[in-house]
Amino acid sequence: MGIFSYKDLDENASKALFSDALAISTYAYHNIDNGFDEGYHQTGFGLGLPLTLVTALIGSTQSQGGLPGLPWNPDSEQAAQEAVNNAG
Repeated sequence: MGIFSYKDLDENASKALFSDALAISTYAYHNIDNGFDEGYHQTGFGLGLPLTLVTALIGSTQSQGGLPGLPWNPDSEQAAQEAVNNAG
């Protein structure tokens, strides 16, 4: 695959490098996009856009929104650190 061809690394090493970079960047922005992603996959855009934005702001039982510390939100910090640790 073209995107995973990085310099002189073979395909598997390049793919692992990109997977690690993706996990680290996901960790860096986990509160911003976690709730938005959850809202988009549940209600989408169009008529569901207001619900998507509300989920992005306050989160849900499966995602952390932009406002941290709400009691029904999962611990997004722990989930993001697990993703980084699993990446290597």
